[in-house]
Amino acid sequence: MLLQIQFVPKREDYIAASRLLAVKTPLFLVLAVVTIVIVVGSLVGLVFQLFTDPLWQNVALVSLVIGAFYMVYYAFLIPAQLSRTIKKNETLQLERKLTFSETAVDLMVGKQNSRMPWEHFKHVLAGNKLYVLVYEEEKKVYPFLPKSAFADSAEETVFLDLLKEHNIPLK
Repeated sequence: MLLQIQFVPKREDYIAASRLLAVKTPLFLVLAVVTIVIVVGSLVGLVFQLFTDPLWQNVALVSLVIGAFYMVYYAFLIPAQLSRTIKKNETLQLERKLTFSETAVDLMVGKQNSRMPWEHFKHVLAGNKLYVLVYEEEKKVYPFLPKSAFADSAEETVFLDLLKEHNIPLK
């Protein structure tokens, strides 16, 4: 079975892929939960004046500022950095063609082709807007495939069937 998908990646695709990789990483989730608990605890403690010791008030205030910075960083600064990187790097703006065959996935970016044998795919992350293929041979590579690149739902089903056929877990 041969499946060929072509698309030009958009800024939103890179941001969605970055966020999907983050939320599917257990360490990120643990750190996010801990940060939220600390921020909420600090906020509640400061608002209801639960901290009588000035040292704990300062600790709560610093925790609140650091937690707020991380939230702003994740929500706004990372997308802004990605946008600048994409604008500066023409390769990130080139059309991609993914060809899924029986033995490998060929990724063509512009005129450069990379062959990725199926056995090196670890898993595929599924998001609302795209899929991130986790590939590891000498190093990890994370090509993504926007769901909007599929011609129709039948083509997406063929893609999902290929993953099953090659025992690649969908997470």
